[in-house]
Amino acid sequence: MNRDLVLIAQDSELIQTFEKALTAAKTSLRSCGTIEQGIDEIGQHGAGVVVVAYAECGDNLSSALHALRAVARTAPIYVVPAQDHEIPSDVPIWFEVLAPPVRIETVRWLVDAVIWERPSRLFKLYLTGRGRYAQSCAHRVRTMLDSAMQGQFELEVIDILTQPNRARFDEVRATPTLVRMGSEPRQQLVGVDEARIERLWDPAEVRW
Repeated sequence: MNRDLVLIAQDSELIQTFEKALTAAKTSLRSCGTIEQGIDEIGQHGAGVVVVAYAECGDNLSSALHALRAVARTAPIYVVPAQDHEIPSDVPIWFEVLAPPVRIETVRWLVDAVIWERPSRLFKLYLTGRGRYAQSCAHRVRTMLDSAMQGQFELEVIDILTQPNRARFDEVRATPTLVRMGSEPRQQLVGVDEARIERLWDPAEVRW
């Protein structure tokens, strides 16, 4: 199994974050500046996981990522949008999104989950709208995850009204829905249930 991470980005801060995260890891980082370089690199040496900055995909995100998929046949592909930028709602999403700003811990948890198949600490919470109920629900889930994981987690909150393509990717049919990233088959928890969230680490106790 290929355990290398291929990063396609020109942003020096993003590159440094990945370099620092993987310095002591048993995962190699191969950095490329363009989609074309990434395709050549993956075609020659393969990849365990591919991370690409949205800015490097050019005007046509779908065609760029399909070209990557043609060579990275089994490796999961993650896209990092620019700060405060959402993937356009008309783009079909069959890839995963890694929300900025990407932290060193985020990269380590991604590698742990995707390459080393350890319990993921990366989560997405789907809500409807951004009103008082949604904010209260996000706060409750964050508090529960914090209690269960002693602060060692990351949670992205996604409004299905503004990002319906993200919801379709995860086949979200009701909100709130909590999705655990980096696991196959995809793990979802519908509703806010403190008892189940607190037992996240015990698969025998939690049915996703």
